[in-house]
Amino acid sequence: HLEVEYFTNGMHRLQNEDYDLLSQCKRVHFTVSIDGYGILNDKVRKGSIWHVIEKNLHEIADTFDYTIHTTIHKNNWHGLPDLATWTKKYARWTTNVLTYPKELDIINLDNSEKQLLTSILNEYNVPNKKYIQAHLQGNLSQYS
Repeated sequence: HLEVEYFTNGMHRLQNEDYDLLSQCKRVHFTVSIDGYGILNDKVRKGSIWHVIEKNLHEIADTFDYTIHTTIHKNNWHGLPDLATWTKKYARWTTNVLTYPKELDIINLDNSEKQLLTSILNEYNVPNKKYIQAHLQGNLSQYS
């Protein structure tokens, strides 16, 4: 009757013993934290190696229920177009906004960057778009 929620950065490959154990569970869901496509992910997530993450994600996606989860911040927002394009083949993607440390919060982008991010959100199918836009405008009262 055990249900497992497994959070990972995608850097560690599941071993045969892991598959054996997890196959005995009623439900297994993986949340794979990916904050950029390719080299950008490696840059903003210390210790990441993109080709390893991508290979491990393929293995997870072939066997288990999963979601790719992205935390948007000042160092990765500009990579959302590439990430949105890449995640299309997975179809399970969610986002949130980093609020701490405050200096990395996208609310601190300058006006031209905020406009560009808004354009990206409108052009690409970024999950949680309305929340991100409200966050950029400092108007989160509807989400409290």
